[in-house]
Amino acid sequence: MDKTAVIGQLDRAIRRVGEALSRVRQGGEYGDVFAIAKTLGVETVRRMSPRDSGYLSAAKAALKSGFEDLALESLVGVLKALREDYSDDCLDSVESLLRAEVAGDYLEQADELLSNGYKDAAAVMIGAVLEQHLKSLATKNGIEIEKPDGSAKKADGLNAELASATAAVYDKTEQKNVTYLLGLRNDAAHGHYTKYDKAKIEVMLASVRLFVRTYPT
Repeated sequence: MDKTAVIGQLDRAIRRVGEALSRVRQGGEYGDVFAIAKTLGVETVRRMSPRDSGYLSAAKAALKSGFEDLALESLVGVLKALREDYSDDCLDSVESLLRAEVAGDYLEQADELLSNGYKDAAAVMIGAVLEQHLKSLATKNGIEIEKPDGSAKKADGLNAELASATAAVYDKTEQKNVTYLLGLRNDAAHGHYTKYDKAKIEVMLASVRLFVRTYPT
């Protein structure tokens, strides 16, 4: 999700919570309106901000007010502050952090699958994280992820471009490592389950974790 999309979601939440605030201030029945608005506001902050940032804790603290109008007013303030930081490019690293958190979550799920004996499902999930990270790395470094005809470039092609002399995001040794990992992903995706064992997927998991940390997007 790019900055424009994030700002769009924040604008929607600001508008919805603001409308609820107006209803509350006008009096009358507003129980459901308040409940929906506070849930929408907090969940938007949760999705759009880094896990360890102060935005989410501030949003939750806003709702502890004993007065519904003050709670919603404070929540709008948190949403606007987050939007302003995105708009002013003060959160250049947020998109990177969010991607890293998503990748970490998927790799944790893959680890759980692997621990329970599901090496094939784990390999597919790890491979998906690797492929998405290659796309993000390419975009970050000005490499097109689509061909001139609009079709998506394959992961192997992006890997080669990322290791090329013009980009040099990583060296040829790393390229070979990624090629090997993509090979395991392909074997799992095409049902060639006898070509690898659990130990290889454990190495694959550790290698992709290291790759994501070493070459952040």
